[in-house]
Amino acid sequence: VELSDRRGMATAGRAMYRQRRSRYGYWWSPERKMLQTIINESQQFVNGVVRVKLYKGNVSVVGRKSDQSLFDANIATFDDDAGAYNQQDAEGFIKLNALRMRIAANKGRS
Repeated sequence: VELSDRRGMATAGRAMYRQRRSRYGYWWSPERKMLQTIINESQQFVNGVVRVKLYKGNVSVVGRKSDQSLFDANIATFDDDAGAYNQQDAEGFIKLNALRMRIAANKGRS
């Protein structure tokens, strides 16, 4: 299961942490409702299957699969990525940072 990308996972994780803290006395506050909106949006495309390994009280993710995943093996390389990444994009950090959003847009997400 893939939230969307690392940045999205980090943002959702911080929102979930703040929401847990706000449960004690602030459940009906505007801040908690705003955090819930962020969490709901981050979970919109979350689905799939996660395989885990249980061993002596530890849990390890050993596989994940989702039809909504943004991962594309054809562009997960710097060699032949079908033009998804141009090495010169590193000069423009904004373009490189926006790659995840272009991939999402190509998959029909806005």
